Amino acid sequence: QETMFKVSQIRDWDCGLSQVSAILQYIEKPEEVTDNESATRYYREVHFPQFEKDVHVSAIWTIDLVWFLHLRNVPISFSTITIGVSPELANLPFYQQSHAFKEMATRVNNLFQQ
Repeated sequence: QETMFKVSQIRDWDCGLSQVSAILQYIEKPEEVTDNESATRYYREVHFPQFEKDVHVSAIWTIDLVWFLHLRNVPISFSTITIGVSPELANLPFYQQSHAFKEMATRVNNLFQQ
């Protein structure tokens, strides 16, 4: 029976990325991953640095995770009700506090175009 190990977050914003790492480890089957602790170590030492290099963000949107999987040739189906960033988000308090919302929206919209 194949095992998928638990990959713990290493930051307060990387829950989705840690789960993507678990998926990639399940697919790639690195020899050094034998338990939950080594799976998290592999994430910290391999996937997290790759994500920082390929995506360059800490404000992760789902499309960032999809893009990271795409770069690794992982077949994925992605469904959404909004292509790109919904303009209504700019009115939400969470996004109103972000001084970089316009730049973030541009980046996310560009990923959808790719």
